[in-house]
Amino acid sequence: MDEQYAENPGVGNLTSTSERPGGSATVPAQQRPPLRLLVPTLILIAYWAVTEASYQLELGMFYRFVTRMIVLLVLLLFFLFWGFTRRHFTVGQRGLTFLFIIGTMSIAGLLGDTSTGIPATAMVGTPIVLSLSVAWLWYARSRDFRVELLGITAASVTVFGLIALMRWDGLDGRQRTEMSWRWTLKPEDRFRQTGTTQSMVPAADQRPQLEETASDWVSFRGGDREAVVCGITPCDWTASPPKELWRRRVGPGWSSVIAVGDHLFTQEQRGDREAAVCYNAKTGDEVWVHSGGSTERFNDSLSGTGPRATPSFRENRIYTFGATGQLECLDATTGQPHWSQAAFKLAAAAVPQWGSSTSPAIIDDLVVVFAGGKGDNSLLAFDRLTGQLRWKTAGGTVSYSTPQVMTLGGQRQIVMHDDAGLNGIRIEDGVRLWHHPSPHAGSFQPMLQMHLASTDQFILNWDAGLLCLKTHHEGDDWKIQELWKSNKMKPSFNDFVIHGDHIYGLDDGILACVDVAKGRRLWKAGRYGFGQLLMLPDANELLILSERGEVIRVAADPHEHRELGQFKAIEGKTWNHPSLAHGRLVVRNGEEMACFDLTPTLEPEKTK
Repeated sequence: MDEQYAENPGVGNLTSTSERPGGSATVPAQQRPPLRLLVPTLILIAYWAVTEASYQLELGMFYRFVTRMIVLLVLLLFFLFWGFTRRHFTVGQRGLTFLFIIGTMSIAGLLGDTSTGIPATAMVGTPIVLSLSVAWLWYARSRDFRVELLGITAASVTVFGLIALMRWDGLDGRQRTEMSWRWTLKPEDRFRQTGTTQSMVPAADQRPQLEETASDWVSFRGGDREAVVCGITPCDWTASPPKELWRRRVGPGWSSVIAVGDHLFTQEQRGDREAAVCYNAKTGDEVWVHSGGSTERFNDSLSGTGPRATPSFRENRIYTFGATGQLECLDATTGQPHWSQAAFKLAAAAVPQWGSSTSPAIIDDLVVVFAGGKGDNSLLAFDRLTGQLRWKTAGGTVSYSTPQVMTLGGQRQIVMHDDAGLNGIRIEDGVRLWHHPSPHAGSFQPMLQMHLASTDQFILNWDAGLLCLKTHHEGDDWKIQELWKSNKMKPSFNDFVIHGDHIYGLDDGILACVDVAKGRRLWKAGRYGFGQLLMLPDANELLILSERGEVIRVAADPHEHRELGQFKAIEGKTWNHPSLAHGRLVVRNGEEMACFDLTPTLEPEKTK
């Protein structure tokens, strides 16, 4: 076909069929067959279709990322090959076009916001530039090279120029890019501008010590990590909607909030320091701020800035664990430090990719944290009063899950899930009782908590789905049996709950119900994104905090999905876990925090 067109040079074209420097013959532009653009057009359609499908289909977080990267790589390789083999362009013209795109992209990356840079500029902008360029080539195929180059140049300058004017704000739960104009204020800057409101409280030496009650919420996902809140009865939100008590801006971070009486505790980023902050639960005013934690500001371009762990409370002491591994014990009344340990340095461990997200576990007279050091420096236990190291034990090097106390086979123990597998650990001395290895050691990074299904069975996130294990032991001989595996719920970084014989959780951002017996999915509905949820057993309901900051009540019904009410609680991407104590629901994200009274003001409706 190329020879046929080369013999008929056409009239009125600035190109000719004579041999150009570089050795390629140029075909008259008006005679170039449309078929030359058909294949790249189909490749682009396939790229956008597969990319969009990866956001919509049921995929685990890792598989969605890999899918996007593979199709992007295929797209780039194809256009490199296609661009340098287009015979109606000379080698010089091909090189000039390529250099123009690369040069424009590089200049935009260098001049753009520090959050983007060349890699993000290329990943976001290149597919759009290629799409616009091919569309222009369809339009300009009867014109000469200079017209084609003009369109490609305009597409490159426009797309990469716009990206240079924008700020990378990370990804949402489905890994969609979030960007904003670079001159707009970041949520952290808006927080700094608003200042803080100090609560009117007595002098530190006149404040009573805080004591835990059954209604308090003293650690991550509650005392047993099950995220179960008793005593909440069903209520008609249409007739009696939740009452907003207060809202305020907060510093960045993915920590959740604990509640002790009328005091709330959380962790935030305050400038270059991580801070533990105490708020008045009735007014939202600050009671105290302790900024003596890590001076190493943790920031990840995809997931954001600030601490990730949630504080724990025991006997008027607050225990915090920063994103870079700083463990602190503070006076809950005043915020003054009792002791501090650089756990990662002590364990010679590296800060994980997403920052340390494991919360400190208060177990008897110990505070236990996951450090991820090699050898026997994986899990560390400190005396909770003095901060002295009591024991350490071997395990994996990466985990975003929190050490958890479980009673299995009648024996109370610490269960820790890390990238090497699952460990049962004796509380007194850190001796490992049993180990269940991960078939994906080194690649799968646990993020969720385990949940008891019976006295000898528990369910956990395993690879892209769920796994049910049964324990059995005779003396020191422990056996772990896998009862079932299921990919019918892929909880990603969203914890699930168990109610009766059923599991409820967000399956790739969509609420699902799975049975405990076999892991079979009973229904899946309700696109709430990658948020978190609580179980309200007395109301037979779920309370969901969506990724978009909405609070939704859903019936814990294994037969169908039924929404019972919802309201918009806070603005911004919300991955933080909610807390509910004393009838007050507290929700926060990296931008703001709000408190709502869930105490029914009308006669509760009958449970359906």
